[in-house]
Amino acid sequence: YMGQEDYDIVAVGVQDATYRHDIMEFYQFMQGYLGKKYILLAHMTLWDICLGVYTKKSIMNKVVNQEGATKGTADPYHNGNVGACAISFRYFETSFCFVNMHLPLDPKLKKDVMDEVLPEIRLGVTQTDVLAQFHHVWVLGDLGFQTDMPFTDAANAAYRRSYGALLEQDGLRPFQAESRLFGFQEHPIRHGPTAAYTPDTDAFEEGAREGEEPQIPSYRDRILLKTLGSAHRIECTGYTSVPQIKHSSHRPVRATYEVQCQRPFISVFAPNPDPVAFRLGDVVVSENVGPGMKDPQMLIFMHCMDGTKVVKFKREAPKPAVASFGKSGAGGLMSKLTDSLPPVDFDLRDLDPLKVFEEGIKNGKCDAADIPPLSPMIWYLPFLETQHLFLVL
Repeated sequence: YMGQEDYDIVAVGVQDATYRHDIMEFYQFMQGYLGKKYILLAHMTLWDICLGVYTKKSIMNKVVNQEGATKGTADPYHNGNVGACAISFRYFETSFCFVNMHLPLDPKLKKDVMDEVLPEIRLGVTQTDVLAQFHHVWVLGDLGFQTDMPFTDAANAAYRRSYGALLEQDGLRPFQAESRLFGFQEHPIRHGPTAAYTPDTDAFEEGAREGEEPQIPSYRDRILLKTLGSAHRIECTGYTSVPQIKHSSHRPVRATYEVQCQRPFISVFAPNPDPVAFRLGDVVVSENVGPGMKDPQMLIFMHCMDGTKVVKFKREAPKPAVASFGKSGAGGLMSKLTDSLPPVDFDLRDLDPLKVFEEGIKNGKCDAADIPPLSPMIWYLPFLETQHLFLVL
C-alpha cells in the first residue's frame, strides 16, 4: 500500500502489529520492500504499536537530531494496546515529528488517554509540548473516531459511496476543539470508511463477540498534520485508503507530501552581518483558562538559539505590555527583521485567584529588565525571517 514512488523520507506506522516475538521483523520487511537506496533512520516500538522512519542514503548526512519516545496508558483495560510512539528529526533547518497513536473509541476516554500520554512524550525542547514545537507534526494511526449514525444507515451510505454523509457525522471535528488535536488539519477525504470490516471481505463487521455493540463504519484510521507554516511550505499531494488490502478489519491509509525545506546559508559575497538580538518588553499574564499555576514561569526559545531562557513572573499588578525586537548596537536601532511588524501586545488572560497571590493580586508580570536578550547563533536576517519564537507558559 506504500506504492513505489520515489520519496526522500518514508514514515510507516502500524497498530495491533503482533510482532512482539521478533520486533525487527516488521522494520526489516519494510527495508527489503523499499530497497537498497533507503536506510532505517529510526524506529520506536510500544507493545504492538510500531513506527519506522526511512530515508534515502543520499540525504542521510542532511538529517540530524533524531530522537524517539514512547508512552502507553496506565489504564488496566487498555494497557498493552493503547499509547503512542514518536520520532522527530531535522532535515537541514526544517524539523519534523511523527506521532503514531492507537486510541480507544470512547471520546472521553480518548481525551483522557491523550492528556496522559502526550505530555510524557519528551522530544526536542523537553519542557514543552511535543505537538507544538516542530515545523511539521503528523499524528497518524487508529485514532478511533466513530461515525455518529446507526450501523445500518452508515453501512448503506458506505456501500452507496455517499462518503459526504458519513463525514458529516464524523467524530473528529467535534473532538478537536476541546483536545490536544486542536490546530491539526486533514486533507479532504475522498475514500471510503477504513473500519471495521470482516477480514478478507468488503462487508462491515457488526460486532466480533456476542453481546458486543456494532462497530459503526467509520474513518478510524487518519493522518493529521499541524504545521508552523509560511517559511516551511508543505503541500499534500495525495491522501487515500487502500481497499485492496483486506486481511485486517482496517484498511490502511497513506498520504504523500512535498515539503520546502529551509537550509542555513550565508552568502560568501555578503558582508559580515551585524550581531542581532531579540529583546522582549514587559510581559503580563492576565487570565489562565486552565487550573491555577503556582509561581508561573515562561519558557522562551528559538531553534536557532543556543539553549532556552526561563523567566519568572513577579507577584504584582500588571502594566500594559509590549514586545519589541531590537538589533544590538548604538541606539538600539530596530532590526530590518521587524520593519513590517507592529508592536505585539501580550494578553495571556487573567490567572485564577491563587494562594500565591495572597493580597488579592491575580496577575503576574515579567519586566523587560528581567528578560534576557535572545541571541541567535546565526545573524543572517533572511534566514532569521524564516524562524519562529516560542513563548511557553
